[in-house]
Amino acid sequence: VADTKSSKLSTGALVGIVLGSAVFVLIALSVGICLIAGMTGRNNTNAPKDSAHPFAIVFTDIQASTTLWSRTPAVMSDAVEHHCIIIRKLLSHYNGYEVKTIGDSFMMAFESLENAVTFSVKLQEAFYDAAWPEEIDQHYREILVADAVSRRESEIPPFGKQDATAE
Repeated sequence: VADTKSSKLSTGALVGIVLGSAVFVLIALSVGICLIAGMTGRNNTNAPKDSAHPFAIVFTDIQASTTLWSRTPAVMSDAVEHHCIIIRKLLSHYNGYEVKTIGDSFMMAFESLENAVTFSVKLQEAFYDAAWPEEIDQHYREILVADAVSRRESEIPPFGKQDATAE
């Protein structure tokens, strides 16, 4: 018969192993979280930091994005990703700082008004020059036509509408 007392761990040794393992896991998780946070941490090099100097804020938003998501869901995810890449590329080029994003909207800060305005113009040019899916282009063509019709109707003087409806 084998001696069972010699193969058992003492309570103290068992507690030490459990506690040691738990501490090791916590340290490993902490290091992992710090590494991940460091890799994805935001670079605030271009963030305005001097409260004594004015700065410019720029907001963006995709026009009619809710409608686009409902009409063209298959292409919107890639289109929004492309939209964000364009913004972030230009943002760093014009020394802007991404304050926050909500959906497809951006809030950005610039220490220089000139950089903010130039960024905005160049961003519109980049969006215009970008290759967007045909479904999105078609939707915007429809918006432009509807807007043009609406403007023409709103340019008719009120008495012209009344005269036209009186007949």
